Amino acid sequence: MRYFAVSYYGTFLKLLLAVLILAGLVCAFKGNRIRWKDLVAHRYHLLKGKGWIYFAALLVLLVSFTVNTWRIPLTDDATISFNYDGASRGLNPNSTRFNQAEMLSDDVLERVIRLGEYTDITVGDLKNVLEISPKGGSSGSGDSYRVSTDYSVKYKADQKLSKLNGKDVLTLFCGSYSEWFINRYSYNVDSLKPDFEQIRREDYLDMCDYYDMLAERISGYMKSMARQDTGFVSPTSGETFQTISRKASNVRSSLIQDLRAFILNYGISRDATTYMGRLAIKNVLLKFDAYEYAKSAENRLTAIRKYEDDMARIVLVPTYNQDGQFYMSQTRIGIDGFAEEADDFAVKKTSVNTDIADNNYIFGQMENGLSTVEVVKKAEDQIDGIEAELDAIASEARLAVREYASEQANGFITVDIKSDESRLRNAWKNAIEKALVFWGVLCLFLTVLEIRREKAAGRNER
Repeated sequence: MRYFAVSYYGTFLKLLLAVLILAGLVCAFKGNRIRWKDLVAHRYHLLKGKGWIYFAALLVLLVSFTVNTWRIPLTDDATISFNYDGASRGLNPNSTRFNQAEMLSDDVLERVIRLGEYTDITVGDLKNVLEISPKGGSSGSGDSYRVSTDYSVKYKADQKLSKLNGKDVLTLFCGSYSEWFINRYSYNVDSLKPDFEQIRREDYLDMCDYYDMLAERISGYMKSMARQDTGFVSPTSGETFQTISRKASNVRSSLIQDLRAFILNYGISRDATTYMGRLAIKNVLLKFDAYEYAKSAENRLTAIRKYEDDMARIVLVPTYNQDGQFYMSQTRIGIDGFAEEADDFAVKKTSVNTDIADNNYIFGQMENGLSTVEVVKKAEDQIDGIEAELDAIASEARLAVREYASEQANGFITVDIKSDESRLRNAWKNAIEKALVFWGVLCLFLTVLEIRREKAAGRNER
């Protein structure tokens, strides 16, 4: 009953007004045409014998307010505002691209259904009654273009969802989306989760490389967090981003280096033959690189020797400084570029030769390996200690990031849902507007009828 009254009352009132307007036009243009000056000059008595007009307008007012009151649980709207840095550039807090379509994602709507205990409602049903649009953004051009940070969420119930309260649905939706958004986009801690299962199957030196990479990743992540907030302290662990970063760096410089030195000292390997074959292949490729870098450096030096006597050592260019003062500035010439490139290739060649020497050393240690069951057991014990230490540090890092994100996320998103008082005010405002429009159209129609009767009476008298 309520849904049909809300759905069809507005249509009925529009049809009634259309009929009155159409009838008035027909009456005005039929026969002796009624002109605008006739309407202006005519004195229409709004009070004498016209009490029923006000009664009709009052009836429209009361019915409209009743229908609007019935509409309150069926329609509602809210505003979701994003307040973090980057929101005005269309970015999420983790600098990925913001996607408006995700606001109505299945994950969010499934959470609404679960929290609201809506057993007979599907995700598709909610998508049909929720509408999201940006407010005041995505307009302009060039430097004036601005991405919206405010989004309007409108709920308009259909017949199936007419039994729900719009404010309750919007409250659940805004809360579910806020939690989903913060968990997904505030800070990504997946890179801080160690995976020791796979690396345990690799050779010992490969394990050292993985542990070193993981420790460096944790340390770098914590340094980047410290740049955002140097004073943050984890309420649970009491650690700061700086202290966690130092812990990871200490593991790199002590435990992992000790393990690597122990492995190299005894030539420990799960499969020495395979690992030595890898080193041999790697050295062949590195020798090609070293040869290429050496020839490239030699070519640049040859070019310098060939052209240095024919090119100016210094080139002066007429220039103006920021104060508009004229001066001659010195600029680089082609030989400068050749010299820098020659130095760069020489450095690369030295680095490659160092890698080759290191690989040769490892090859020799494994070829003359001294590992025994006891030595391997000591290496495994060191590995267990490193993994336990890295796992603990990674847990502290994830906890600190989550706590910081939770602390910051309170201001990421704000939600404004219309209050009951404002909705009642809008119901009265809408009802008054409908009553005034109906009263005005009815008065105009009756005025046309009265003028038509006067004109007809005038013709009859003649």
